[in-house]
Amino acid sequence: MQLTVSEYAHRSGLSERRVRQLVKDGELAASRAGRIWIIETPGSMPRRLPGRPMSAQNALLLARWLEGLDVDAQRSHRFRGIASRLSAEDHPELLLASLLARRARRKVYAVQDGDLPELREDSRMKLSGVSHEQSGLLAAREVEGYVSPDDLESVVRDYLMVETPVGKGSVLLHVAELNGPVPPLFVAADLSERGGVRELQASREIIREQVGRD
Repeated sequence: MQLTVSEYAHRSGLSERRVRQLVKDGELAASRAGRIWIIETPGSMPRRLPGRPMSAQNALLLARWLEGLDVDAQRSHRFRGIASRLSAEDHPELLLASLLARRARRKVYAVQDGDLPELREDSRMKLSGVSHEQSGLLAAREVEGYVSPDDLESVVRDYLMVETPVGKGSVLLHVAELNGPVPPLFVAADLSERGGVRELQASREIIREQVGRD
């Protein structure tokens, strides 16, 4: 599916300025048609629901709170409201993508196909998104996961990775310090950002499990 910057902005709920910046940063796959940028999207793209992005710290605390972590009263009240809103939405995966947009930096790399199995088993990688078993997808020709900022350089060096625009590489790294396994809510957010039908459905199911709506 091909969209202009204005069309993509309208469907995603982002400003045109933000969309152009994402194109410039390589976060959106796009090509020029004369003076117009054409953005390639994975199939039909539902409208992204508005939600003020949380800080990386609060995003992780929300995810851990849903797993049973105790937080202070103020955060607990806020998190209950967010969980309630997610539970009420028909497409909670879109709201979650907005709320957790700042949870990590995203980096895309090209790597030799033969290195993918070893990368999946690397102790510095915490698999997520389509590579996480909870997604039910387990894409064979790509790897997605979290890497700590301290490990990023060594992982890139050891596997001779070459940074590339979104949609061009086979490795998607979320750079963040998690201090534990990837929480299900982060797996759901990673899947939602891909925008494909199967990924959105898998994200929705994980969120339902987390917030308690059937």
